[in-house]
Amino acid sequence: MLTKIILAALVASLTFGGSQALKLAGEKELRVAADARNAALALLLAGCRARADNLTEDKDSDDEVDTLTDDELRVVPSHWLRDARTRDRDHATD
Repeated sequence: MLTKIILAALVASLTFGGSQALKLAGEKELRVAADARNAALALLLAGCRARADNLTEDKDSDDEVDTLTDDELRVVPSHWLRDARTRDRDHATD
């Protein structure tokens, strides 16, 4: 009788241990999937932030150009003009 009780307890503990191992493995898979999803969302959010920053900078630049007078828009700095004879010249020194 004692042997049957010990055997039943052993079977019960092995069954419980196996079920716990499967549960932990499933939780680990879920955790890995959640981490991958979080990383993907973080990258997506960073892309959205960069896009919003680019749009803001573009709008600020457009607003700056919109405030120029017509005369200021007609004046072209000499270093913007390309002279075929001076292709190799460093325009940064103008």
